[in-house]
Amino acid sequence: MTLAAILEIITRHIDPMPEERVPLIEAFGRVVSRPLSARRDLPPFEVSSLDGYAVKGPGTRFLLKGSLEPLGPVPPRLKEGEAFFVPTGGRFPQGTRFVARERVVEKGQLVTIKDGPGKQKTVRKGDWIRQGQPLARRGEVIGPAAMGLLAQGGHETIRVFGRPQVAVVATGDELKKGAIADSNKFLLAGLIRRDGGEPSGLYTTADDEGEIAQAVAGASTARLVILTGGTALGKRDVTKQAVRRLAFRFLLDSAPILPGKTMAFGRKGKTCLFILPGRPPAVQTLYEVFVRQALLAMAGRPPERTECLLPLPGRIEKPADAIMLIPVSIAEKPAAIGAMYASEPNGFVVLDEGTERVVAGQRVRVLRV
Repeated sequence: MTLAAILEIITRHIDPMPEERVPLIEAFGRVVSRPLSARRDLPPFEVSSLDGYAVKGPGTRFLLKGSLEPLGPVPPRLKEGEAFFVPTGGRFPQGTRFVARERVVEKGQLVTIKDGPGKQKTVRKGDWIRQGQPLARRGEVIGPAAMGLLAQGGHETIRVFGRPQVAVVATGDELKKGAIADSNKFLLAGLIRRDGGEPSGLYTTADDEGEIAQAVAGASTARLVILTGGTALGKRDVTKQAVRRLAFRFLLDSAPILPGKTMAFGRKGKTCLFILPGRPPAVQTLYEVFVRQALLAMAGRPPERTECLLPLPGRIEKPADAIMLIPVSIAEKPAAIGAMYASEPNGFVVLDEGTERVVAGQRVRVLRV
């Protein structure tokens, strides 16, 4: 089995969240569910591209009749010898000539042109945004610039994918008794929020089949449940038995992955479930490589991963029948593996089945995350 085959099994069984409509002011960080295009031209008509004066008739002295507004209504007609102040974005009156602001002296209600009128500069209808112009694609995460652009394009509300609700159940007698800090809940809560999910329940249970089943059953609003711990082969490891009691069907069980050969993935109705080992480094590695892809797909986002080939800093040996994942830090200039088994990885070395050893300097696949 390859890493790609495992990911295909997982993502094939993920359904995107239903759509919902949200006000544009609340759309930051949400994922667009339908392509969005401009509903109007901007500017909606030809406007001035700089501050100046519209003057009627020849001469150099004019009576100022008022100021226009940016993108305001059609201005009234001027009589000969009259002028309007035209701000940037103002609709230029017909039958007038333009004089840039720096060429005019304004005193009271009188404006005097100091020298030649210069050339009028305008922005044509639709120069900023054209009606029908694409503004956001399906799967795009809305940021501040996109919010501004959508507002200019005439959108007050937009359709987005719902936020996936994710429950975390950390199992272990040592956790329930407080002998060991339950760090996995905090680690996973941060990762889930980073990737657009919403933690809907954080539970700690003992190694008790009934207690674990009760916690999972209580996470009724979750579309994704992540359990940690209780996946080894000892007599106290009851996590899989607990979720089988709840009629979850395993689609992936005990894949040949290091770390995490006991990782499992299952589904019941629309709810998906991962069972991960309890060690935090393994939890983070398996989340980044597998769970994150499921969560992104559920949130309507395209996969966010790239691969590259980089030389390995040291020798690695592994079983030929296992897929090994090694968290690494990647230096950018030049691209290279900076540290193996990094605590805050931005990439993972992937050694697929069939490989038993890799020597220092040999180029290997690296997933960037």
